[in-house]
Parts: sequence; C-alpha cells; structure tokens
Amino acid sequence: MKKKSRNRLIAIVAGVAVVTAAVWGVLVLRRNAGRTADRAAVAAYADTVKELSFEGGRLLQTEIKPRVTDLREGDVTPEQFGREADNWIGLYQDIRLRFADATHPKRLDEAARLYDEAFATYLEAFEAFLDASRLATQAERNDAITDAVPIAERADKIFDRARDELEGQMRIVGLDPPSDL
Repeated sequence: MKKKSRNRLIAIVAGVAVVTAAVWGVLVLRRNAGRTADRAAVAAYADTVKELSFEGGRLLQTEIKPRVTDLREGDVTPEQFGREADNWIGLYQDIRLRFADATHPKRLDEAARLYDEAFATYLEAFEAFLDASRLATQAERNDAITDAVPIAERADKIFDRARDELEGQMRIVGLDPPSDL
C-alpha cells in the first residue's frame, strides 16, 4: 500500500473514531442528564407523597378509626358520626385530588395510579361507615361496620403496593426511600 493511501486510511479511521467518541459522549451526557432530572422528579414526588400520606394517615388513625369504634360501641350518636364522616370524606377527597395533581415522571405512573385507587377505596370505606351510621338499630350498624372493614383493609393493601412501587422506582434512580414514606 502506498504511503499516501495508508495516511488517508489512518485519517479516515481516526475521524470515525473521533465522531464515534463524540456521539457516545453526547449520548452518555444526555442519559446522565435525563437520569438526574428523573431522580429529581422522583424525589419531589416522594416528598409530596410523604406529606400527603402523613396528613391522610393522621386523619385515619386519630379521628376515623377511633370514631368507627365509638359508633360500634354506641359511644357517639349516629347523627354526630354522620356529620364527622361527611367532613372526613371531604378531607380525603381533597387529599386524593392533591395526590392526583402531584407532578410525577412517567416511571411513576403505576405508583400514582395505585395511590389514586387506594384513596378511592378509602373513600368507599368511609361512605360504607357513613351508611352504617344511618341504620336504625345498633345491631344493624354493627353488622354494616363489620361489612365495611374489609374495604378499608383493601385500601390499606393498595396503599402499601403504591408505596412499594414508589420505593422500588426510587432505588432504580439511586435514591434511598425514607423509612417513614
């Protein structure tokens, strides 16, 4: 091979190597930039979930569950329970809407869907407890409460699946889920 042809071949190979390296570099930078943006979006969504979960959980644990027990035991009038349940339902509808409005990356679509399903199921349970309070006798109310409890338990399980999905996605983008998510 002539020296001129060999130099031309070396120049072509070197040019291809430089272009390949440049393209590869751009792809890696884009991928890392996308991953960083995705990580930030996942972290922001997790912060929102944590805040709203705390709010909903506090309401459930400190107000709703104790008052359902009070209704079962006859320690609250059905009318009083009904007024309080109407309020809880409104508060949970608001929390559900704020969950739905929370911006999230596509990778969290399933978690967001599960959170919405969990809140819809909690609302279904609260409506069932409210309906129980409207029954004529304590025995009828207690039977209806017993029938409504599995709905609330199903909501808890769906909520746990949503949290597990979010935590899994957090790990994928390199975030450590907080213990109180």
